[in-house]
Amino acid sequence: MGSTPPLMRDHALEARPVAARILTRHPLGNGAERVTIGIRTQGMRRWLLRRPEIIERQFELDAFGIHLVHCCDGHHSVQSIIERFATKYRIDPAEAEKAVTAFLQILIRKGILTMIIDEGQESIAETRREHK
Repeated sequence: MGSTPPLMRDHALEARPVAARILTRHPLGNGAERVTIGIRTQGMRRWLLRRPEIIERQFELDAFGIHLVHCCDGHHSVQSIIERFATKYRIDPAEAEKAVTAFLQILIRKGILTMIIDEGQESIAETRREHK
């Protein structure tokens, strides 16, 4: 199988992140929360490992993380989230871009969110998994 071409910066900034549904929230102080998220298991892994359709996982997110997860509603682009983040926390847009994109990458790896691109409305994370 061939590899997926790298996502160009402009396309990545136009993508719209979608967070998994938060099932429970537990405040930890200073705006941080422990959240339980339902992550959908798919394909052969689910069948081979005999996993339920939804696996619950807990994550602790600081106030910045909680704010970013709430912005990931599938309607706002990564670029607009960066701009909102820079404005809200009064930081340089370039620094905001680095922080937000790094955090979004972590959330994608953990299965907390996926990205929607305009071509065909498909998930980037799922498209990349299919090509591996």
